[in-house]
Amino acid sequence: MLASFGIMPLTATDGQDAIEKLASFDADVIVADLVMPRMDGFDLLRHLSQQRNAPPTIVLTGFGNLEKYCG
Repeated sequence: MLASFGIMPLTATDGQDAIEKLASFDADVIVADLVMPRMDGFDLLRHLSQQRNAPPTIVLTGFGNLEKYCG
């Protein structure tokens, strides 16, 4: 759907993969899942918060509440 609006999405398998791809790709925005293998959405946000010019990031989850995840 994004490509139909002229937006070229780049996908990553998890937070660690996203960080590696951001080293050579200037993202305008990041959309991430909260629950991912290797590096979850929380860790990705922590890493991005330490970056000087990190793009805006939207973190989504399929959980109804965080207690199921953070428990």
